[in-house]
Amino acid sequence: MIAFTPSGGPAQSTARIVLDPGHGGQDPGIAFPGYGSEASLTLAFSQRLQKELAAHGFDVSLTRDGDYAVSAQKRSQDGVGADLFVSIHGSALPAGQFHAYFLGDASGIDSLAMAVRTNAQSAVQRQDVSELRRTILLGLIPQLDVGRSFAEGLGTQLFQSGGYRSSDTAGAPLYVLGGAAGRGVMLEFSPQDLASTTLPTDLANALAALLASGGATQ
Repeated sequence: MIAFTPSGGPAQSTARIVLDPGHGGQDPGIAFPGYGSEASLTLAFSQRLQKELAAHGFDVSLTRDGDYAVSAQKRSQDGVGADLFVSIHGSALPAGQFHAYFLGDASGIDSLAMAVRTNAQSAVQRQDVSELRRTILLGLIPQLDVGRSFAEGLGTQLFQSGGYRSSDTAGAPLYVLGGAAGRGVMLEFSPQDLASTTLPTDLANALAALLASGGATQ
C-alpha cells in the first residue's frame, strides 16, 4: 500500500510512475498549426509533468527524453513493475476536454504475461508477505480494474481542479499499456492544453490524489 503524508506532501513509500510521451523520431504524430508536432508537445508536457510529480515525492521516469522513435514493445516493457503508467497523446479536441483510455481486452498482448510474472515475483520476495498472500500473488491476474479506476477518477479530479471535462472514457486493447499489467491509462489532450503551464500541475495533483486513494474517486 502506498503511504502518503496527510498534507499531500512527499510520499513516505515512493510510488513508481512511468510517463510515455507519444510518438517521436520518424513518427511526429499529428501536426498542430501554431503548436508544432504531437511528438514535441507530448515530450515537453511530460517533462513538465515529471517535475510536478517528483515534487509530490514520486519516482518518475520517461519512456523517451528526446525526439527519437521508441517501439510500442519497448514502451510497454518500460511499464513493467510500475505503480502507474501514463501514455500522453494529443488530439484535435477543444481546449478543456480530454479522453482517457484504460486496458480493456487484453487478449493477444504478449507483454502482459511477462508483466504479471515480474510483478508477482517481486511481490512474493518481500519479507512482509504472508504465506497465504504469497500463494495468491503467484496466481496474480492483470489489474485491469486499476486502470479503469484511474481513467474514471481523472474525470472527477481534473474537473474539480481545473474544469477539464472527460468526453470519452473507455477500455481498449492498447498494447502500450500491457507492461503495466492494467495499471495504466492513455490520455489525449488538446494542443492548447498540452502547451499550457497549468495542466501539468492539475494532472499531477489529480494523479497524486488518486494514488493516495487507491484510484477511487473522491
